[in-house]
Amino acid sequence: MDPIQVAVLTLIAIAVGIFIPVMIQFWLTLRQVQLDLREAKALFGPVLEDIRSATSQLRHGAQITAAIAAAVAAGTQAWIKARQESSPSSHHSKDAP
Repeated sequence: MDPIQVAVLTLIAIAVGIFIPVMIQFWLTLRQVQLDLREAKALFGPVLEDIRSATSQLRHGAQITAAIAAAVAAGTQAWIKARQESSPSSHHSKDAP
């Protein structure tokens, strides 16, 4: 074997010797992250579902509140308009000296 072939084989052996442990460590790290995510999902899944349900109820309650507020505003405006139309002369007679 000439020196160039020895150098190439040495570099390949070093690269493989570095690559395999790095890939194993990378795989183990990803596996641990996967297990941690499954555990977190099991812990937080019910809590997130409760939050989702509460948010939905609040959204529904807000829609009802907005409808009631609009109805009250419209009713108040109609009452004021009806009151002004029913007795315009009585308001003017109070203002007159």
